Amino acid sequence: MPSGFAIFTKPMLNYPGKFTWTQVRNCGKENPDYYTGEIILLINETTQSHGEFTCMCLQTAPNVTIIGSQTAGADGNVTKFPLIQRYYSAFSGIGVFYPDGTETQRIGIVPDFEVKPTIEGIRAGRDEVLEQGEMTAKEIIARKAAELRAQLAAELRAQQIADSLAMDSLAMDSIQLAPIEMDSTTSDGDW
Repeated sequence: MPSGFAIFTKPMLNYPGKFTWTQVRNCGKENPDYYTGEIILLINETTQSHGEFTCMCLQTAPNVTIIGSQTAGADGNVTKFPLIQRYYSAFSGIGVFYPDGTETQRIGIVPDFEVKPTIEGIRAGRDEVLEQGEMTAKEIIARKAAELRAQLAAELRAQQIADSLAMDSLAMDSIQLAPIEMDSTTSDGDW
C-alpha cells in the first residue's frame, strides 16, 4: 500500500517570501508480495541530498533499521544563480519535511541507533558503523530463529495433542461393551 514519506514547501513566485505546502509524496504501490525481510541502512554525516530522500522513502517500509550518525540535512532541489562572470551560488529552493511536518533540512535523518567512528576504531582499521550493522543483523536473525523455534514447538505440541486425541478415539471405538446380566437376587446397589 502506498505510504506518504515526504512533503515539501515551495515558493510562490508571485508573492516573494510566501511558501505553500505540496501534496504528500508517496512511495510504494499495492503489492501483496512485497519484501517483508529486514532492511538495515547505514548512514553518516556525508549522506546528503538524494541519499537522505531515499532514506525517508525506505523508512516507510516495515522492518527498517537505520544505523550511524545524523545525515547532512541537505536535501531538496538545488537552485543555482550567477553572481559575476563564472561564479555561481546555489541554495535549496524547497523545504523538505516528513508528512508530520518534521523538518529534515539542517537536521538530517536521525538514525535509530547512533554509532560514530572512534579514533581507536580508525587506528585499528575498524568500521564501527558496519560492525554495528552486522551485530544488529545477527540479533535480528537470532530473534527470528527463536520466534520460528517457538512457533514450530507450538505446532508440534498441537499435533501431538491431536494425535493423542485421535488415538483415544480409536481406542474407544475398539472397546466392546458387554451387557451385564442381572438376576433377581442382585439389587441395584450391589454393583
